[in-house]
Amino acid sequence: MISASRLKFPYPFSDPSSITSDSQGPLLTENSLKTAMSYQWTFTVEQQATESLVVKANYIGSRGNNLYNLYNPNAQKPVILNGRPYISPTAPLQNPNFNSFRLISNTGEQWYHSGQLVVDNRFQGGLRFNGSYTFSKNLDTGTSGGIKCAEQLGGTSGLAVYNNHDMNMQKGQSGLNVKHNFILTGSYEMPFGTGRRWGSQWSPVVDHILGGWSVSGSNSLRSGLPVDISIAGDGQRTFCRAETTICVERPDLIPGGNNNPVLENWTTDRYYDPL
Repeated sequence: MISASRLKFPYPFSDPSSITSDSQGPLLTENSLKTAMSYQWTFTVEQQATESLVVKANYIGSRGNNLYNLYNPNAQKPVILNGRPYISPTAPLQNPNFNSFRLISNTGEQWYHSGQLVVDNRFQGGLRFNGSYTFSKNLDTGTSGGIKCAEQLGGTSGLAVYNNHDMNMQKGQSGLNVKHNFILTGSYEMPFGTGRRWGSQWSPVVDHILGGWSVSGSNSLRSGLPVDISIAGDGQRTFCRAETTICVERPDLIPGGNNNPVLENWTTDRYYDPL
């Protein structure tokens, strides 16, 4: 199949007007897709604090190249207005003889870095617990449509490549990014039954019923997933999504503004401070 990104003039059909600009267009794939690659590395320091207590500090990182992205190669080119790029939905397509179409390509990238602290108390007096805390950041350029979108409300954020002429504009928190993650697990062997403090002389029947019990539990606390914020486009500062010609506007953070502007007394009608 000929790569859609290399389609040329002239339009080979007799009636170019039969292709309407508000259609999604076909879904195509690059002629020669590369193999997606991921590099991972770890560094660990471990210390035996006591006879039963072990403390670990880990660094884990990964880098992904040639990941799948979906975008419209025939989208309008952005121009600079008041120091920032914009695309007007009324601007002509790059090749007016072709409609918008969706292209699967290997233009995506991914970055992951995390620091982990693990405290592991092995069995001592019947008690064991393990606690771990992870501080991480997961960035990408709008990749992993099938996975990332499943994590996002509405299931569409993974396809939002707004400007394929500058993929660096796509770099941001992944839909899978979890900044803080804390997990605590533990178990305790009850001191009843054969070989334990109480009940060593129990009959086999009583020991079978009352002995050998243990209790365990776990708790997990983590921060939420990122939320994409957009507003209706006004034709002045607009980027169009790859899969449709529906256009939305990416809001800007004003100088000195709060990058987490959740209102103290928020309501369902107004959660973020737009100023």
